[in-house]
Amino acid sequence: MITVNLMSSDIRIRLYRKRSNERSIEHRRAYAAGPKAKAYRSTYQKEHMKAHTETNREWRVRNPEQWAILQKQCNLRRNGWTADRRDQYLIAQKGLCAICGISFDEIAMQATGMHADHEHITPPKPRGLLCGLCNKGLGQFKDDPKRLEKAAEYLRKWGK
Repeated sequence: MITVNLMSSDIRIRLYRKRSNERSIEHRRAYAAGPKAKAYRSTYQKEHMKAHTETNREWRVRNPEQWAILQKQCNLRRNGWTADRRDQYLIAQKGLCAICGISFDEIAMQATGMHADHEHITPPKPRGLLCGLCNKGLGQFKDDPKRLEKAAEYLRKWGK
């Protein structure tokens, strides 16, 4: 009896590559988790840390604008924000600080900047956009409403 393979060679090649790639990925994952790879990474990092640090430092000096953008993005992500979420809050707050109501356009003229406020928990939860002064004020009062209320009472007592 003669069997006929109905698959074209192109399809057979694609299937072979896919299976081969999957096996390769499994093999790489298993190797990366093993003791030989971990020891190699540790040794490599120790031997090349200075070179990597110096290379990164040189890049930051050559590209200060890109470095500033990367830092802002990293800080946003670390505090639970994304650029889209920040834009949504900015629209919802009509371009104003969530506490004092100053326009972020005015803030740009000052040196306080716009701050993405977040709860100090893990993972951080975004709360709103604040001017620098309001953000620092919340930080000084440890984000404690009772402390803020006592401070407000104190100021009212003295006619402020």
